[in-house]
Amino acid sequence: MSVADIVPIALGLPSGDFVTLWAPSWREDGELWEGLLGLDENLYGFASPAELGAFIRSGAPNDLDDHPSWEHTSKFSVIEFDPDDDHSYDLVGVPELLAENPTEDSVLELDDCFNMVRTIGSICDIEEIDKFFQKHGNLGATSGGIDNFYDREGQRAWTRIGKVIARNWDDILTLIDTLMVTPEVDEVLLEAAAQEFLEARELAEQTEDDTAGLLDADEWEPDPDEDPFWASIGIDPIKVIFPRGTRFTLRCYLNDEPLFLGDDENIFGFSSQRALVRFLANEPDHSMYKLPSWNQVMFRAESGELNVRPTEDNIYSFQRLPKQFKEGPAAVDYHQLDMAVEVLTDAADYLGDDTVDNALTVDTRLGAYVDTILGDDDDLPEGPYEDTVEAWEKLVDWLDDKIEKK
Repeated sequence: MSVADIVPIALGLPSGDFVTLWAPSWREDGELWEGLLGLDENLYGFASPAELGAFIRSGAPNDLDDHPSWEHTSKFSVIEFDPDDDHSYDLVGVPELLAENPTEDSVLELDDCFNMVRTIGSICDIEEIDKFFQKHGNLGATSGGIDNFYDREGQRAWTRIGKVIARNWDDILTLIDTLMVTPEVDEVLLEAAAQEFLEARELAEQTEDDTAGLLDADEWEPDPDEDPFWASIGIDPIKVIFPRGTRFTLRCYLNDEPLFLGDDENIFGFSSQRALVRFLANEPDHSMYKLPSWNQVMFRAESGELNVRPTEDNIYSFQRLPKQFKEGPAAVDYHQLDMAVEVLTDAADYLGDDTVDNALTVDTRLGAYVDTILGDDDDLPEGPYEDTVEAWEKLVDWLDDKIEKK
């Protein structure tokens, strides 16, 4: 049995903002289950973490009280019922996201909202929601991230999604709203929970202020987009953007040698961050499974707390380089090429494959071209560069094939 923790979530609906509980899929007796806090046909939602905490402490019956982690959840402190940003879904705000140009953050948020609505529809057997997503398969483009919305066709896809949402989203949210109820909560329990929450929040703010006061103005501060968990265990989520699609995976270094999420023949790649997390929660058979810290990764993946969003220095793009190669070395983005060669070389080293070394040796046209940009060679290869572009694209195809889509 693989058990995921129960997670507090926030839902923004037309009738208001609610805090509730979500149990991501877990396996029990050979079957997969998933649940939300509620009873029978109703979903339970509360105006604050204190109200949710008071309800849980009342011992009132609900559909999650036979979950394997319920005993643990029922003992949460009230502050632990406060959803974090990764589990807050502003469903009402979806049309506003689509009214602006897409960004990496907005596409990720949109995909999270779509997936949560699908989840609610599945758990609550809302047939109309299932039919809506089946009919409008183009909504699934958000799972590929911002890469699906870069060019002119991508902008058109973004516009089409906006039109679908403008016509249907209010009706979809109404279906969820009609199921949402707030049970009565004992006033004594609520008052105690509200006081506990206030004290915990004040203590957290005071601790944050005290910590901030210890930092000098010139002292390093962490990247707000970087999850300190990955830095603490020495593994990085990475994103590789190919002309034909995007792959997410993991990489670390052992004794300066690259180790990817994969096996002896392939690197495992995923078309979305969510697919990667699902794999990490359930699949033990891969190259990283015996790392000392891997149990921490699995625990966070199972509990829905794992953030696999790559930082900027772990995003590798191969989309624009062929056009730059064709125009000549002066047109090539040094940083983009340097990053591309890094991930190519790391992949080849991990797989024990000499394809990259052979292709980039300075004895080849491509190797000399790349060395002119990244190395110390000042002898500029003569154009035209179509053969160099062709050799580069074969190298990229090799990597695309080796990062096996799971």
